[in-house]
Amino acid sequence: MTYCPWPVPLCTCNLSEMRGQKSFITSQILSAHKLHQFDRVVLINHSDCGAYKLSGKSFEKMSDEDDFHSDELKGAKEYLGKALPEVMVEVRFFNKKEGRFEW
Repeated sequence: MTYCPWPVPLCTCNLSEMRGQKSFITSQILSAHKLHQFDRVVLINHSDCGAYKLSGKSFEKMSDEDDFHSDELKGAKEYLGKALPEVMVEVRFFNKKEGRFEW
């Protein structure tokens, strides 16, 4: 398995919604795949995300934030799955307050 770290300080909203960043991020992932032939992509969102705050998103309860990120990551996973059907896409959510992955 090839490991190709590519941490992107953006939110998966750029992959789950039609935004200008979608084509940039997708082109970067596709280019990295051509160069390194990786077989897995791991998308990680975290609680208390500044990118979502800047977009006006806020949550009253942790369960609301968890549901929101679940939907965002599901959309991003579906999108990347279509763009790279031979690559497994995994999603994770990190709870910053508790310092652990929730799922």
